[in-house]
Amino acid sequence: MKYMNILKKIADWMRGPYVMELQTTPGNFKEFEALRGDPPVLTRVEVLNSALTLLNWYAEQYKNGRTVGSIDPKTEKYREVVLDGVPDAVRRHYGD
Repeated sequence: MKYMNILKKIADWMRGPYVMELQTTPGNFKEFEALRGDPPVLTRVEVLNSALTLLNWYAEQYKNGRTVGSIDPKTEKYREVVLDGVPDAVRRHYGD
């Protein structure tokens, strides 16, 4: 019975929710809050989860040798999106 209690506590812990404390600059925090809208329509968790989804997608594209970009529909010119640190993170996670 003792082991079942321990396993239950571990399972509960793995399900979360988790609390994170982040340190950033006042400017970055202001940008983060602005993404929520005025008045806020998104929670901080929703903004963070959306950012993580986009970052994971970007890393997957990079891993597969693709370029992520933005196209201006008026001029049909494109700009490559470059997120510093992603190439290193992809290499560490997936290997070379």
